[in-house]
Amino acid sequence: MVAPHKFIPQISTSETNWSAKVIVTGKQSPKTTQNSNSRYQNLILMDLEGNKIITIMYDVNITTQNDQFELGKTYIVSYATVKDFKSEFRSSPGQKIVEYNRKNKG
Repeated sequence: MVAPHKFIPQISTSETNWSAKVIVTGKQSPKTTQNSNSRYQNLILMDLEGNKIITIMYDVNITTQNDQFELGKTYIVSYATVKDFKSEFRSSPGQKIVEYNRKNKG
């Protein structure tokens, strides 16, 4: 059973059983990586306190989840993989990133 919804800063990289109520505030067009034929798409999600996190979907998940994440709509996201953002891409200290895959429930 998933615990009550958390705000983005409360989710740690070691957690697996979490959920957050978020609004889609940004949705980038799918892009192809430079080193392979993989595709990725960035979404910006914001919790109800205004905290934002970048979410990345890869390959088949872009197609299968395309209609699920609409700009301005609210969703419950859970079980996604939370990782530390590489330091060269961070806009703030401690910034994290979510990798959303088809195993996630949203």
